Formats: sequence, structure tokens, C-alpha cells
Amino acid sequence: MPSNISAIGNPHPARESFDANTRDSQQRFLASYATFGTISHACDATGVSDETVRIWRKCDVQGFTERFNAAQEAYADYLEHLAHERVTVPSNLGRTGSDILLIAMLNAHRPDKYRRDAAPQQQRAPVVQIIINAPGAAQRVVEAQVNEMPALDDGALDATD
Repeated sequence: MPSNISAIGNPHPARESFDANTRDSQQRFLASYATFGTISHACDATGVSDETVRIWRKCDVQGFTERFNAAQEAYADYLEHLAHERVTVPSNLGRTGSDILLIAMLNAHRPDKYRRDAAPQQQRAPVVQIIINAPGAAQRVVEAQVNEMPALDDGALDATD
């Protein structure tokens, strides 16, 4: 074996060219995905097959998965930008598109933030009902959260009056 391998050159020049072409194809696909937000649209725009994208993702070819996740985040940021424009630009200025579809897209791409059933940041304490029989007064029902229970004196809870 020669002591100076670099003098021989790359033993697999086709592989190096293949790697560069793959990286270029991935970059074009990811840029399109960040714009369109769907694999099928990005594939159509770049000429990359959806099967190729599936392999890139499954095998994490040249670190594709992390870059794909970044492109997904870029598209979700774009959707939030559109939502912000809808809030700040009056609709009579020629704004187009569907608010409902934008909400659906935000639900799909940022579910932790925009889905109605997303878990709240802090769980609320359960609400309980307390029946109060005060002497000489009508019965009252008081609702309160467990951690915000009203202070009651001992006679207020006596139901035998």
C-alpha cells in the first residue's frame, strides 16, 4: 500500500460526484418544501421522486432528517407570518386566501400551539360545588377551584339548620 494515498487520487470519483449531486438535490428539494409545505409539491418542483425522499428520510442520507425538520419549521414559520398578516392587514386591501384553511394548516404544522385540544401550559384545578345553608338565608351554591376555596366558618357548612 502506498504511503501517500492522496497522490493516487480519489479511488471512487463517481461516488464523490454522486454525493455532491445527492446533496444538491436534497437542498433543492428542501428549499421547495420550505416554500410549498408538502412533499408532493416539492417533488414536482424539483424532479425528485417521493420514493427518493422516503429513502433520504428513512436512512438519513447525508443528514437529511435534521435538515428536513428545519424545512418543516421554516414552513410553519411562514404560516405564522401569513396569520400575522391576516391580523394586521385589512381584508379590503386585496388579501386573498382562506382564513379557515390557514387555521387548519397552523393546526397541522404547529399543533402544540394552535390546536384547540392541545394541553394547556398549566393544568387547572378541578371545580367543586359547595352548598351553603346560612341561617335565615336562602341556600346558595358556590363554585370554586380547589386551590381557591373560599374561607368558611364552621357554621356555614352546617346543613342541619
